[in-house]
Amino acid sequence: MPLTICFDGTGTGNGLIALAALAADDDLWPAFNQHWRAIMARVKPDYMHMRKAMPLRGPFAQWKPALRDAILEELFQLIMGETQFHAFSCAIDLASFAKWRTPNNLPQPEDLCVFAILHKVSEWYCSGDSPPTIELLFDQNEPFAHRLVRHQENKNVRRAFPIWNHIRIRQVDMRLNPGVQAADMLAWALNRTLVDPADSIFKTMAANILRGPSGFHVYLTDDNLPNLAFSLDDCESLGR
Repeated sequence: MPLTICFDGTGTGNGLIALAALAADDDLWPAFNQHWRAIMARVKPDYMHMRKAMPLRGPFAQWKPALRDAILEELFQLIMGETQFHAFSCAIDLASFAKWRTPNNLPQPEDLCVFAILHKVSEWYCSGDSPPTIELLFDQNEPFAHRLVRHQENKNVRRAFPIWNHIRIRQVDMRLNPGVQAADMLAWALNRTLVDPADSIFKTMAANILRGPSGFHVYLTDDNLPNLAFSLDDCESLGR
């Protein structure tokens, strides 16, 4: 069964970088997309973008906090109801990364996030001799997508990880794609959980979002980066 994974990244302004993903079989997405659009059709704008919606900026400036929270709760319950969806995320503390990059031969942090998630996706989904077709969806101009394209075009990477021959990378307008909007919610929740103070109302909401679909979440810091020595063999399962 083909697999679609929707991604969203979060930036470096607060000393960390993170990538979140929501994955499901292709046949599960149409109903999810329909329900998401039905929720958002009641408001303008008719899409969700957490970085602007939470502070009620830009196109969300006319929303009231109560409306925002009610819409987010409906979207959250929709994500929670998709028991066959899986969530994946990798966050990296950049100060710790700078300390351990050279001694442990670590790749760029964006690449490390991608490899960590695809490795876990492979463990979860890719069994047998015939890897499924996997479509990776990103918002337009997402930096993580540009790096992935370069990896896919690299013959050495494709030779080491044959699964790259089954991957299609596509950039979409997130305003039109509920899956990427849902990944944006996960990325925002991951960021807020790691950087907000303990008493933040946003942190409580973020923690609830991350308790959604089952999956894999890792935060790379001084606690685990010293033991992470990267090589192609570490991601060997990606090639099977």
